[in-house]
Amino acid sequence: MTRPRSYKEIFAQRGSSYDKAMRLFPKARNKEFMELACRLPTASGFRVLDMPSGGGYLCPYFPPDIELIALDSCSTFINSNSRHKTIISDTHQLPFKHDSFDGLVSLAGLHHETNKGAIFEEMHRVLKAGAHFCIADVHVNSAVATFLDTVVDKYNSQGHQGLYLDGSTLDELDQAGLHVTNSEVVNFHWLFADQVQLVIFCRELFGLDKIEPDSFLQDTCTTLGIETLRNGIGLKWQLFYICGYAG
Repeated sequence: MTRPRSYKEIFAQRGSSYDKAMRLFPKARNKEFMELACRLPTASGFRVLDMPSGGGYLCPYFPPDIELIALDSCSTFINSNSRHKTIISDTHQLPFKHDSFDGLVSLAGLHHETNKGAIFEEMHRVLKAGAHFCIADVHVNSAVATFLDTVVDKYNSQGHQGLYLDGSTLDELDQAGLHVTNSEVVNFHWLFADQVQLVIFCRELFGLDKIEPDSFLQDTCTTLGIETLRNGIGLKWQLFYICGYAG
């Protein structure tokens, strides 16, 4: 079996395309980002680590008196238009002292990592005792996992095979000293004005260099579903949200 490509290997090639999608349609994933930000308790002056996320896409969803530091292993994700601070570094060896942060969030990047336990240990090391964290990523038994490993895999010449979250992830977090208080699968939509926007966004976000729009839309309807909403069309999406605190 071919070794799954790491986060750094994948986005070194298509990080700029991903960032282009987010710049073209910055509100498409609004609900997904809100769901994550609202689950992290914050207070004025808090330092919050967002990893991996050099693009700092969560920055607008936190109060302006929060210091958000976005860490990523790929320089292609640096977004100079955001107020957040970006640091390029390996997620397995964070460049911070112990007890550096009041909170931590991680959105949709861990499913590209093989050694999640080492990352969780580093998260615990840099969090203050009692500091909260929230992780959101794809669940192994979800329609999103099927979509990524079949549809995205089909239209991306690099392919896509994810290492998704499940119940064992909660055990890994606990072993690292990160105590889970809540975990749940949350359903929402990625929102677009029409199908043309949806195709453009997915093409850039997932690096679909082999895309055939009509075929892609049919495959997407079959695996995920596209719904007509009051304010546009919605691509059905779903993530596994895990919240807790550092012991």
